[in-house]
Amino acid sequence: MSKLRSYILALTLCAALAGCGGNGGNSAATSPTSLSMTGVVATSEAGSAKASASRFMARILVSAGSAVTDSNPGVAAVGSGITVNLIQIDSSGAQVGSVIATTTTDISGNYTLSVPANFTPGPSYVVQAVTGGATIQSFATSTTVTVDPYTQATVSLVTGTVGTAGSSIATITPATISAVQETVLASAGNVSTTSTSTTALVTALQQAVANDVESNNIVNSITAKGGISGTVLDPNGAPVVGAQILVRTFGNQVTQATVRTASDGTYTVPVPAGSYIVGVMNDTTTSTAASAWWSAAGNQTSQYKADKVTVGSSLVTANFNLIAGGRLTGTITASDTGNPLSGIQATLCDFASGQTLMFVKTLPTGVVTFNVAPGTYYISMRNNTQQPYATQEVGGGNVMTTAQLLNVTAGSSQQGAMTLAPGHLLSGTVSDPSAGPVPGMVVRFQDYSAHGASAESVRTANDGTYRMWLRPGAYNVITRGQEVSHISLVAGSVVQNFSAAVGQITMLLQDTSGNPLSQVFAYLFDGATNNQLSFEVSNSDGTVTLYTTAPTTSVKVNFAIDDGEFIGSSTYSTANTASAVPIANGLVVTAPATGATTSLGTITLPAGAILQGIATVSGIPTGNVMIQVRVNGTNGAARLVTERTRSDGSYQISLPAGITLSQVIAYNAGLGLPNLSGASSGSVPNNYEYFDSVILTGAGTTVTQNFAY
Repeated sequence: MSKLRSYILALTLCAALAGCGGNGGNSAATSPTSLSMTGVVATSEAGSAKASASRFMARILVSAGSAVTDSNPGVAAVGSGITVNLIQIDSSGAQVGSVIATTTTDISGNYTLSVPANFTPGPSYVVQAVTGGATIQSFATSTTVTVDPYTQATVSLVTGTVGTAGSSIATITPATISAVQETVLASAGNVSTTSTSTTALVTALQQAVANDVESNNIVNSITAKGGISGTVLDPNGAPVVGAQILVRTFGNQVTQATVRTASDGTYTVPVPAGSYIVGVMNDTTTSTAASAWWSAAGNQTSQYKADKVTVGSSLVTANFNLIAGGRLTGTITASDTGNPLSGIQATLCDFASGQTLMFVKTLPTGVVTFNVAPGTYYISMRNNTQQPYATQEVGGGNVMTTAQLLNVTAGSSQQGAMTLAPGHLLSGTVSDPSAGPVPGMVVRFQDYSAHGASAESVRTANDGTYRMWLRPGAYNVITRGQEVSHISLVAGSVVQNFSAAVGQITMLLQDTSGNPLSQVFAYLFDGATNNQLSFEVSNSDGTVTLYTTAPTTSVKVNFAIDDGEFIGSSTYSTANTASAVPIANGLVVTAPATGATTSLGTITLPAGAILQGIATVSGIPTGNVMIQVRVNGTNGAARLVTERTRSDGSYQISLPAGITLSQVIAYNAGLGLPNLSGASSGSVPNNYEYFDSVILTGAGTTVTQNFAY
């Protein structure tokens, strides 16, 4: 075998390897006569020409019993004469007994171990190599085992978790080990892989996983007593092999655990007791069965419509029968080097609402594949790694209102390559004066030059830090009730910390039938000036928390819905209800003192109808046009809600049913918002068009209002 090995992403190879099942057991099939274990040893070689030239060494990696294939940054195959041992370990990772088998590497770093005929691979065994003064290991759960700093980080993370939990390494499945390995690989973009020692790279990988909220959850879940299991079948009833099962917390959609389906389509993923949603992210190249989130009434495309799955101390079942889908696939590379980028969050979003439906993180191959239900989507490439390349939407731009519409039909396949250009880093820490760093807090970025259009978001890490690579330009950043406007990223990167003490306003949003409402934008306005202060988005259970900072003394709350639900955007107007009154006429709420919490209780939003249409400017459908709805008046003070058109000029706004809108105006935000009244319509070319007295029909209906100016 050569030092540079060609590779492809071949998750389904797992099915061809004996005993590589996703949820079954800790062992593989044993050869009846003899058993050979083969692989390659690779390591970091700081400062050497070899490491530099082989930084993106391509090779097939079969680790922890799964066929994850990758090219791992910062490592190169060792030469000949490196001792390779097969040993047994206890739950803390310490060696048990004598060496089971030993050999040395050849000139290309390859090895072959002759092991006893009765040996059964499993998590209690590792292949170990000592090179450059560093010991590196890999779980021996297959007969093909690569050993490098990435596999060593996995061994350390798994044995550390098992030891802390007081569990047995023998109870950990190859599938969960493989999930940790994939998490480590996705963290490659968060560490420096140049001019570093093997030990330093292993340590950096472990720290990157531990500091990321979701990656840390994946590792810590492997010893949980309870979990979710099931089978994933395609439309023909055949098993879907190698698809990713993703378990997220029910309330705020934070990833808790992941695993991949086995050769028979089954899976078991351990999670601590709690409430979750579970989805199938089909990122394989062998099936176009559509990714889905589990619901008792049938699979859902959106994670926000998934049913709650409650887990205790045993397994619960969630089976999937997937529908026919289409494929979106491509490779993410750096524009200046052509190298694939690892750890980029490829996010599939609903085109109309911008809601995140599902996502995958790129491995070192940079390959992204989505098999999804027929529909209209866009994809964003969110980069919060250490790699200096700007977050971007597929089709250009860095805001959702310019993202390219991707139309997926059953059986279709769309391929493409996407390059990320160098960018500047906007980073910092979110903290509280009393509590210290705030982990898991959403930080939102807006493009200042696009008049505040959304430029993605990220959650803070366990140490309260956040970062996002963005195109050179000016941005607003909003988090925890605080906003800093017009941050210039033209000349270089900027650090922006948020450390104000805050008060909290909590509420539970529901519809008229008492169902919780998720993905509602809850806006906080100054009670005296009616200026917007901040906003948050409701969780799957309908809860939402808004934050206030001194010297705010009174506030008003407004709710906006743009996801096609027949629930009316409205303003908090009387206790426990919201209605179609302007923000200016909303109920004034005393702002809580810093450190205090005010609960608004359960708020019922009215039944709705949808206002939709297309905005064209000079005959061209145009994105990022502002659509403002006014009630009880025709000037800016009468505004109820404001929305933006998508890249195809389309918009949709859910509003209270059966009312007459005083005015609806489409306008270019860069030219200002006029106060207009006294006519049924009017327009100024390239500036605005408006209509007075737009009538909405009954609940569950749709009204179309197009604009052309």
